[in-house]
Amino acid sequence: MILTQKKHILLVVFFTICGSGLLAGCEEKENPINNQDSANTILLNADYGNGIFKGNFPLNIWSGDHKIYATSPLRYYELDEVFHRVYDSVLFFSGSNNTGWHFGIEGIIYMRFNTEKSKLLCVKSKFRDVSMGNIEEIDIQSMSISILLDSTNNVSSALYINDDSIIYYSYGSYSKVNTLPIDAGYYLYVRSTGKKQILLHSISSLGPGEIINGFDYNANHHNLLIPSTSSDRAPLLIEFKLSSNRIDTLALHFQYNGDVSRRWYIFVRYNHNGSKILYNLYSANSLNPNNFKGEESETGIIETGTYTKKILKTNPFSYYLRANCIFPDWSPDENSIVYGSAGITDDGYLSNFYQPTILKTIY
Repeated sequence: MILTQKKHILLVVFFTICGSGLLAGCEEKENPINNQDSANTILLNADYGNGIFKGNFPLNIWSGDHKIYATSPLRYYELDEVFHRVYDSVLFFSGSNNTGWHFGIEGIIYMRFNTEKSKLLCVKSKFRDVSMGNIEEIDIQSMSISILLDSTNNVSSALYINDDSIIYYSYGSYSKVNTLPIDAGYYLYVRSTGKKQILLHSISSLGPGEIINGFDYNANHHNLLIPSTSSDRAPLLIEFKLSSNRIDTLALHFQYNGDVSRRWYIFVRYNHNGSKILYNLYSANSLNPNNFKGEESETGIIETGTYTKKILKTNPFSYYLRANCIFPDWSPDENSIVYGSAGITDDGYLSNFYQPTILKTIY
């Protein structure tokens, strides 16, 4: 990933140490030999429509203590006290027609709520296996949709800073012949004025192949947490302080053996006060089951004070030794997570569509 600070000419390439220096060291806890934990996981597994189609739900987010939104199609779940489904409903059909469901074709791949959970910020992708398109906003009460930025912006992900401001990542003018566009990066969009401002120029050598630019924002410290991916090294995590334009690489080690199908990509979420980072490493083609042949995903929690990692057991399947579990989200009480999971067969392929999955306790 190549990044440059706003109003600075210096180009910074993140391979080892960058910005203002390497942060405190990291103790990595041993990876569980067996990632299965069917006793601590729940597959929501709602039938779609008449029961023939179930949908494909790689990305799932909490909207309340016992409420979850999943995509795609956009689906709403209500859960009981032990996370069993008591109600679910399709809100929007993200498919090619009403008779045949087709994952992600001009559908919602990425979404985030505002603080009040009254509005849902969505990226409606132009492609089925990467997030790259426009920004839409769904009013939860009225279920009305507004387009905030059209698909020419090539947005991968976005989040609310407040009711009037949004930060988003754009691949800019990326194309097969323009793989390092100067307009790719993190932007601030102010709705009341309609103005866009570049905060940090940034582009991975993978381009949209990283599937989702899974960055996050810490409101307490006004930091962006940036996943730095590349085709020839393990992922890095970068903190960018908006107040000072300071850039730091977190001293975290993620495994990488050079195999093109190895876990290249990383998705992150701060907890409420920024003391923990929920992270997820996942393989190439995770949203393209026909071409997937990768490693089992890794999901864990990083303590930001000590930079120690705890790897979680997220495989909900008793009949698959490995699983691809992707795009996790904290529960409101931070004791549980929700994510999408799909089994991996013995020959390394995805066995099924992604199912909304809850890890009931992470401690």
